[in-house]
Amino acid sequence: MSIKTDVEALRAQNATLKQTLEDCRAPVVAVAPPAAARPIAPLADIIREHLVDALTRAQGDITVAAQGLQISRRVLNYKIAHLGIARPFQRHGPKAGRGTVY
Repeated sequence: MSIKTDVEALRAQNATLKQTLEDCRAPVVAVAPPAAARPIAPLADIIREHLVDALTRAQGDITVAAQGLQISRRVLNYKIAHLGIARPFQRHGPKAGRGTVY
């Protein structure tokens, strides 16, 4: 009688393991949140926003902004011109008032 009980217990465990194995084999489908909430922005717009943010944080100082972006002043000036970024940034310090106001 003890062997019969053990056999039935093993069959029950086997059935449970088979179900677990089938559950593991089932395909997992990841559902991403709807992307319609925010449309994809063009790369130029994202770069423009990043450059304007860097210039604002640097208070219009091209050298400081370029160092923060880890690019040269020349590249930053090119990107400003190429992306049509207006230069309304206020400059503070001894160079204020000379040349183009960033």
